[in-house]
Amino acid sequence: MAQTTIGQHRCKLGEHDDRPFVVEWDATDLASFESKARRDVVLVKVDGCNLKVLDCRDEGIPGRYGTYGAPTWTSGSVEGFDIRNEGDLYARLPLGAATLSSQVQAGQALHLRYFVSGTTIATRNAVWRSDVAKNPLCASATHFVASFDLGAFEVTDASHEHEAAGVGVGGAGAGGSRSSDSSRLRQAGDLASCTADGARDLSRCKVPIRLALRPVSEGDAPSAPADDATANALATRDRMEALVDSATTKMKGHDGDGCLGDLDRAAQLDAQKDAEPKRQGLRARCEMLAGRCDDGRRRFRTAQAQAEPGWSDADVDGATSSVAEEFCPDGPLTPIERAHRASTRIREARSDARDPTKRDAAVKTCAAEGQALLDLVPRLPKERTRLRTYPLLTIGTAAECIGALADDCSEGKRLWDAAQREGAGLAPFFCHAEAERQHQADDARRSAEQDLQKAFTERSLALDKLFGDCCGACGNTRCAPNQLTPDSVRACYYRCDGRRQAWQAHVVALEKQLSDCCKACGNHPSCPVGAAMQPEILACTNACTAKLQKARLDAARERPPF
Repeated sequence: MAQTTIGQHRCKLGEHDDRPFVVEWDATDLASFESKARRDVVLVKVDGCNLKVLDCRDEGIPGRYGTYGAPTWTSGSVEGFDIRNEGDLYARLPLGAATLSSQVQAGQALHLRYFVSGTTIATRNAVWRSDVAKNPLCASATHFVASFDLGAFEVTDASHEHEAAGVGVGGAGAGGSRSSDSSRLRQAGDLASCTADGARDLSRCKVPIRLALRPVSEGDAPSAPADDATANALATRDRMEALVDSATTKMKGHDGDGCLGDLDRAAQLDAQKDAEPKRQGLRARCEMLAGRCDDGRRRFRTAQAQAEPGWSDADVDGATSSVAEEFCPDGPLTPIERAHRASTRIREARSDARDPTKRDAAVKTCAAEGQALLDLVPRLPKERTRLRTYPLLTIGTAAECIGALADDCSEGKRLWDAAQREGAGLAPFFCHAEAERQHQADDARRSAEQDLQKAFTERSLALDKLFGDCCGACGNTRCAPNQLTPDSVRACYYRCDGRRQAWQAHVVALEKQLSDCCKACGNHPSCPVGAAMQPEILACTNACTAKLQKARLDAARERPPF
């Protein structure tokens, strides 16, 4: 379109203080513009009918090129106009020329309806080339957005709407509203909500719909009059404080180099302020984050001694060590500082693990911190002082963390064993997952034993009945020896009783085998089991119990001796 005769003559966006509608922006473009406008005046590059919003900003100074005031709200009303040819399109919707030209060239008439609910105005009347030329993010700017209107708009196919309206007049029913939806080509916000009373509805009538563009002024900004020296000083102070605030934010985000860059710029504005202990302390922290730990330590120690002249050297060294623990990389830390950091990370990991989705990450953190301290063991003093015991105890804390959280505790047990070999004197290692698995196995074993005991008891009762039946067959219904007369009955009874006693002796022999088996395992003859038992004894005892259970079940299933 821009290459047509009309396009070449009409596509002159930005030559004056234009106010184009942003009909080609989608929701992402609108959100991006609003985000930029909350921090800075928005600068753009205009090329023909194309407008590019630049990511122009000063990282250290929000509002470096100006900001926008609060919106001025208006009562407003729905307005509109038609686009019937290319001339109208370029004159009234230049930013929509590329996307809407095909409809206009095809003979379609377009209609724009809009509602302006408010206007937001920049705090600056001009942005000068000298202000933006040094910033690569802004160097290509041709205009800045001096103000922008808020509200809602829609672009529709006017001919389609007129046809639908004609059908409605002819009595074909309520088809007009449906045709309006199908004819809508572009929309931002919700026009219907602009005339509603509820705050929720009105919130959909506050999107940027129209920009007021003003060219970037060439050259340098005019020098301030001499009587504006105080205002200039205040502006310089505000810029410096903004840079320090930005440096502090970057420090909290662990961006050491970015923090130092902002502090260097602030120092150019006021070198005396930069030399104050508080500012030096901030710079020291940022140097540590940037990997210059020794420089940061020296600077912080000097700044702290100046800020607290009554402190002893030990107090200053302690404060310096605490700051280094927080901001230095792991490598330059002393073993005790590294142990403190590991302890903090392990504590945070344990806390994070309350969220089940973070449990695996917490286990990895504890394992990594434990191994890092284990690697430091050769650097620890041999004497049993806090400089040695604290890192070793922290390895134990890492092992405890793994034991509490991991399904596989082998890494925790390895760290625990290594710390114990170095004389840590830790409490016994406990793996929660293994204990839980053992608990479940014990429950299953007890359930199986109960089932077996029930079956065995039922078998014993059945044998007692068979014994009684055997006695009855002998003519001794009560199975009592004092009634055993004559001799033939006595002899028959003893045959029955001998078979029963032989089976009972077999059961007693099985119980003795279990007792002997447990004793051979190093356990008590009664074969107790528990999570605190040595693993090899526990495994051996469980094997003995399982063997007895099978033997008793086989005995219960054997053919009755009667």
